[in-house]
Amino acid sequence: EGDTIKVDSTPLLSAITDAYKFRTPKDDLRPIMTCINMTANGNLLEVFASDTKSLYGTSIELEEEATGFILNLTDTAIVPLKNMLVQCEEVTIINGSRNFTIKSTDALMSATKIEGRYPNTKSVIPHYEKCSRITLNTKELTESVKRCAMTADKATAIVTISCKMPNSIEVASKDIDFNKSTVEYVDCQLEGDFIEFSIKYANLLNVLSCVKAEN
Repeated sequence: EGDTIKVDSTPLLSAITDAYKFRTPKDDLRPIMTCINMTANGNLLEVFASDTKSLYGTSIELEEEATGFILNLTDTAIVPLKNMLVQCEEVTIINGSRNFTIKSTDALMSATKIEGRYPNTKSVIPHYEKCSRITLNTKELTESVKRCAMTADKATAIVTISCKMPNSIEVASKDIDFNKSTVEYVDCQLEGDFIEFSIKYANLLNVLSCVKAEN
C-alpha cells in the first residue's frame, strides 16, 4: 500500500544515469545523504540530484496524475533499479510509509526507506534576473574542456572560461608547477555583458554529458 506511479523505463533510466553523477559523494563529510530525489507533481515525475554546489533536474511524463509522491533513491537501490529498467518497458513504483517497491512484468525490488535530509535544491537553482547568455556548440565546448583538462593544475583541477568578444569564448588551463598551459577558442553568440569564471572541469563535463541538445 502507498502512493503509486507508473513510469516508462527508458526515460527513467536516462534520468537516473545522469542524476547519479550529481549526488553528494560518499567521502563528503557533510551530513547529507547520497541519493536521488523523485517527486511527482501532476502528470510529471521530477528527478533531482544535488551536491549542494551543482544541481541536476529533469521531468518525465506520467500516464496518470499523482500527488504527494516523494522518494529518495539511495545508492544501494540505484544499481539494481538500473538493471531492472534495462530489461523492461515500464515499472510501477509503490511508495509506502516504511518501504518502497518497484515492479515490472517479471521482476520486483523492495527496499526499506531511510530517513535523511535531502539537499535543498532551491538553494542552488540559479536566478535569471540579470545574467549573460552564451550560445555555442555543445560538442565543441566539451572537446575543448577535455583538452584543457590535460594541462590543468592537479590540485585545483579548474579551467577558466572567458568571453571578451561577442562571437568567441576562450577556454584555458594552466599548471604553474610544470609550466604547462592550453588555450582553446570556441565560436559563440553572446547576449549581455562580457564574463569570466573558473570551474572544476570534472563538474563542467558532468553537466555537458547530460545535455542532449546540439547547442
